[in-house]
Amino acid sequence: LHAVFSIGVFLAPFLVLIFTKNNPHNWMYMALTEAALILTSLLIVFFMNVPNNYPAAKDGSKTDWSFLKNKYFIVATGIIFFYLCAEQSINGWLVTYLQDSGILSSQFSQVMTSVLWLVILIGRLLTAFVSTKIKKQYLLLGTSIGYVIFALILLFVHHSVITSIGVVGVGLFMAGIYATTIASIGDVVKEYPTCLGMLLTIGSFGAIIMPSIVGTVAKHTGIKGGMAVIIIP
Repeated sequence: LHAVFSIGVFLAPFLVLIFTKNNPHNWMYMALTEAALILTSLLIVFFMNVPNNYPAAKDGSKTDWSFLKNKYFIVATGIIFFYLCAEQSINGWLVTYLQDSGILSSQFSQVMTSVLWLVILIGRLLTAFVSTKIKKQYLLLGTSIGYVIFALILLFVHHSVITSIGVVGVGLFMAGIYATTIASIGDVVKEYPTCLGMLLTIGSFGAIIMPSIVGTVAKHTGIKGGMAVIIIP
């Protein structure tokens, strides 16, 4: 499930390049195509048949908020929050960073976005396989360490080849963090259905806040300084 939506993100930059290759003003056709895809998505949701489409039976013993004190929920929420801080910032600012810092050309910077999401697709499928062989806590620890190492390479080594390797490494190691974290608190989610909604809501604030922080810092220090902030989350 988490691997499938990577395909759309992988294809999108190529569509942009196809539309704008001969005339940059053709971006409007890409915008119309995107609008059509959004409408298609809406229609699919509207007409799809949802199995088990009934509210869960209320259980008075499970309507409390005691999961907020559950250490696994707290840790998982922290992981998702900081993961989305970094992921959305990298996804949102990667092309600008590669272009403005002069590391890669404009077109190749766009292609690297597709490369990133292709690697994420591979990484998520690989994580799904490896998760049956390795405990989730070790899998999360290993992928997080790899994520930090390649993020440092991506953000602080300004060389076209090495930066490209950094992009590939970041995509591969960050790919499974989200899904593995959600899976690791499966028992808590089953016991308290509200738990997942709270986790995703709190985590989403990271995706909203951090890209803005990167932009603000970049405005005063340049794009390299703005991107360097990402290493904190």
